[in-house]
Amino acid sequence: MGALFKRVPRPPDERPNETVQETEARRSAAARWDAAAWQIRYRDSNGRMMDESTGTDKVREARRILKERETDADRGKLARGGEERFDRVAKRWLKEYSKPRLRSHVDNECRYRVHLAGPFGALRLRDVTPTAIKAFAAKSIRTDDNPNGVSPATVRRALALMRVILADAVQSHLLHESPFIRLRRTDLPR
Repeated sequence: MGALFKRVPRPPDERPNETVQETEARRSAAARWDAAAWQIRYRDSNGRMMDESTGTDKVREARRILKERETDADRGKLARGGEERFDRVAKRWLKEYSKPRLRSHVDNECRYRVHLAGPFGALRLRDVTPTAIKAFAAKSIRTDDNPNGVSPATVRRALALMRVILADAVQSHLLHESPFIRLRRTDLPR
């Protein structure tokens, strides 16, 4: 069974030497927190505790979302995931997040198209594994054996973009966990 709650800070005790303006400011800050969105906590199919914001301050809507997540977890939907192809998720992220919000959108599109679309575009999310990421990094770096490779900094930037895209897929419940969680810092190029 899941939980429904709001993250509301405890208001500080009344202060005897407080001015009227300070009291009003403190109370209005507490009122803003009261209008915050409901949070839900539930266990996914693998038993892992999940916390998520519902994005609504309506308790009925929050209960509906909680019930939906619990039903999905019971059916195993939240843990399996990974059916979507990486290229569709990446293009959606570029269109919905990168384009309207980031100044680096053109760089992100170029990094995806040049470095990530080829090796990962056709793969399903569940097939993007730590092993595949390490192999991509090793194969992409310029060495004496691979004069057509790129610098380690370029590979790091491409992997940073990939990490953000996969984190968004996890938040959208398309993937259970990002493969970057299983990678150590020493596994990636410096």
